[in-house]
Amino acid sequence: MASKLPVYLGIFAPIVFVFAVIVLGSLTPGYSHVYQTISELGETGVVYGAYASALFVVTGLMLAYFGLFFHTLLPKRGSWLTSGVCIVLYALSDYVGSGVFPVDPGGAADTVTASYHVTLTVIGELAALAMQVLFIIETDGEQGWERLRRFSKLVFAVSIPASAFLVYNIEKNVPGVANTPIGLAQRIIVGIFLIWIVGAAFEIRNRE
Repeated sequence: MASKLPVYLGIFAPIVFVFAVIVLGSLTPGYSHVYQTISELGETGVVYGAYASALFVVTGLMLAYFGLFFHTLLPKRGSWLTSGVCIVLYALSDYVGSGVFPVDPGGAADTVTASYHVTLTVIGELAALAMQVLFIIETDGEQGWERLRRFSKLVFAVSIPASAFLVYNIEKNVPGVANTPIGLAQRIIVGIFLIWIVGAAFEIRNRE
């Protein structure tokens, strides 16, 4: 059962996170899933912000646990930086970091705390992009990982334009002046990353 727990966390943590974000967004007055980021659910002073922050932290810890377990299953190629480690970095930076260091009202980053949030988010996104690439490299020639390798190539191919779409919306977004669908763009890329993690968890489950 101990070995199955991280696998189940890898499957259910992303699903619970998505539904919780939908619920919190619907409960937050004036919140838009299209024009506001997920981080703004937990921004300083917002209603239900404490619940959103708790969700970020708990989700991150569950995903990090899965990442550590995933790391132990990967072929040992002599490098500590594996796709499993990238899952951990993604989880701790993008989720736990977002919960511990909330953004300022309106999604701004005027304070030191909010600047930490932005920095950790960038680190997390880069780690998430590296997850699939490193997995493809470290399982090259290894038997039993072919299906997840194909899935990883597909996910990475989709994540590149999705990431570009997010960066474009971040650059062009001026709250109250020129609002872009930054929330939609973020949800697309987060969804892609979480789908890969769920897929990896299912692959491990099917191998057991």
